[in-house]
Amino acid sequence: MKKYLISILISLTFFEAQAQEKLTELLNKYNCLRIKRTEDTTLGPVYIFTRDEIEALQANTLADLLKLLPHTSYLPNRYGVESLNMAGLKINIPTYVRLFIDDHEVSSIYSLSPFLTYDEYPLANVDFVKVYYAGLNTKLSSENGPLIIKLYTKEPDKENISFIQGLYDSKRSYNIVFSDSRQISADFSYFVMLSKGEKKFSKFQFNGNDLDRNQERIHAYFKMKYKDFSLQFSGSKVHRGIWGGLSFDFSPEYGYINSTDMFISAKFKTLEDKSLEFFLSYDQQRRKAEERNDNFLNISYAYNRSLGYPIYIYDRRDFKKVIFSTRKRFKSKKNELFIGFDSRNYFQDSSENIKYRTVFRQNVKPFHIKYIHIYSIFAEEQYRFNENLSGYISLKFEKYNWNKNDDHLDENWKVGLSYKWEKLLFKLFNFNIYIPPSMLNVENSPFHKLKPYKITSYVFSADYIPDEKKRLSLHVRKLELKNPIIFNPNINGYANIPVKEKGYIYVIEYLQKFASNKLRGYLWTLNKDKLGYYSPRTGANLIWTGKKDNWKYFITFLYKKNIKVRKTKIPDSYDLSAGVSYHLKSGWTFKIKGENLLNRGEKVFFAYYGGEGLYSGVDRRYTISIEKEF
Repeated sequence: MKKYLISILISLTFFEAQAQEKLTELLNKYNCLRIKRTEDTTLGPVYIFTRDEIEALQANTLADLLKLLPHTSYLPNRYGVESLNMAGLKINIPTYVRLFIDDHEVSSIYSLSPFLTYDEYPLANVDFVKVYYAGLNTKLSSENGPLIIKLYTKEPDKENISFIQGLYDSKRSYNIVFSDSRQISADFSYFVMLSKGEKKFSKFQFNGNDLDRNQERIHAYFKMKYKDFSLQFSGSKVHRGIWGGLSFDFSPEYGYINSTDMFISAKFKTLEDKSLEFFLSYDQQRRKAEERNDNFLNISYAYNRSLGYPIYIYDRRDFKKVIFSTRKRFKSKKNELFIGFDSRNYFQDSSENIKYRTVFRQNVKPFHIKYIHIYSIFAEEQYRFNENLSGYISLKFEKYNWNKNDDHLDENWKVGLSYKWEKLLFKLFNFNIYIPPSMLNVENSPFHKLKPYKITSYVFSADYIPDEKKRLSLHVRKLELKNPIIFNPNINGYANIPVKEKGYIYVIEYLQKFASNKLRGYLWTLNKDKLGYYSPRTGANLIWTGKKDNWKYFITFLYKKNIKVRKTKIPDSYDLSAGVSYHLKSGWTFKIKGENLLNRGEKVFFAYYGGEGLYSGVDRRYTISIEKEF
């Protein structure tokens, strides 16, 4: 530990302190702009983490924020990837979550889930975070998903500072981050971030093997703005242990997953009112995975009647994505209309080495989806009937083409009303969307043919806002899933299950702002009918942040009520975390925090061939960090 601390201190002291008064003035101006940007809630239910909260919570990575969301679980799945799943569902690979860095969607081309690369993404380049629960948001993007996460990055012309941070924790994890932001001229500015680290977790001994999900990470990010043109580049490389992996007995002898993601995107606004936008992006994603288990790997497409299931696999996949979109905004005193078009094109190249008990096959190319083309046209109208009543409607037509022989044309829509009466605000939304099957789903289905599944939702919220410092809210959401895509053990593959699953989510939210403190509280529960529960469905969240003079501090408490899954009981969980930081006038900041202090964090249910069990989803961890702004 001393070695890492000395290295961090040497790196930090290399940089000299500069004018802190100027920095404070710039950040105050920027905060005013940021607060204005976070007030737009016309898109439906949204949870916002402001920059002040991110700093007070010592949220160094995306995981530090997403674990605080109500009626969800942010826990490692069987591959050791921390993933955001709705309450009550299996801790799995969520295909219904979309993650954006500004306007660019970064979820996996293969699985549609963003968390393989971004579960512990550093937040040094992030200004604030919004999590939307409205399903269809064509104003944000053409991607469908009942849960959309947007990371709004820092604006280089508003920052104009350099930053370096080093941290070390009780699991021997470390991370070093450097960022620099400069306004070169009135029209040109840039922001750059570099991050390198290692995140370690407690090992899990099971069936005679030590399972690990440790990560090694490198991230780079660059943003440039010139007048009405902006350019972004991002590169990430993550190496991680495979945890339970594909092994039938949840106990591989050996395994890892490597993911390398890169994207470059450009956005241009034109016309006098900047109402016409063009967006172009190119993504490249590479995956390498290796796993061995003498008790066989559950790979449905590699099953051979004479050889059985394999005991070893080396899987290499290269993906590319090209997106072009354009949007036009028409605005008047009473209405705002958005229209647009998207073209999304995905490509895959892959090869595998597979070993059975007696046969080794090299450069195997089983059935894989080679390409997907998706074309969308959409429109969204926001109409203001009077000062108190507003209405919203979105409509999108989307056509899918997979390998020339599987076409779908889906209609997605959303309607909504909001009404303000004195200190009360009511909102009602109804949306109907289709979630396409992922490449992973189709390739692991018996006939390689799946249909998009349909999600219909009704969302009602009532807010009581007596003043700017208090808010009491009630949220009620009804979700209907028709023909969901689920892994069916009877056919050992994914299939559309011919059921209509209904669920109801109830959330009570309380917000109280004091002079220099902020309290958020949530009580929530979920009821659903046919498919059963695999994680807790009732809980409470408490988030308290504050500051006094040069001190900032926080306390969070997450409670999940016990539940029985099959024959296994998931116990009550009590996840208490706290931290404090001190900022010096010279630009130095010292931080310390403890996570899962009671060591009673949430457990994860898992099933394997011949049994079921629990593993810990949250470690007790103590972290110290040192930062310098100049």
